[in-house]
Amino acid sequence: MNILQQLIKEALDRDHTLLVYSEDINRPHYHGREANKIIETIQARDEVNVLIRNGGGPDNTVGWLMILPGLAEGEQITDYSGAWIHEWHISRGLV
Repeated sequence: MNILQQLIKEALDRDHTLLVYSEDINRPHYHGREANKIIETIQARDEVNVLIRNGGGPDNTVGWLMILPGLAEGEQITDYSGAWIHEWHISRGLV
């Protein structure tokens, strides 16, 4: 979870808002900026999606992640999209 925690911290440091959901984006499990609640929400599920938004609005999405928290740390982020997230992965040698 350390890699994911680093990504969440950096997103929050950039004033991004995270939306954590499973199947229905309109019914998120959590939407906000509290790192502990984001991590708890992710860990409580077998599979979860996370949208990272600049300012919180749907038109300001800067990235998306699919996370399987039960996997090994380097495998938890199973898919992602968005330039910011891709650059983040590259800068840490994860791709």
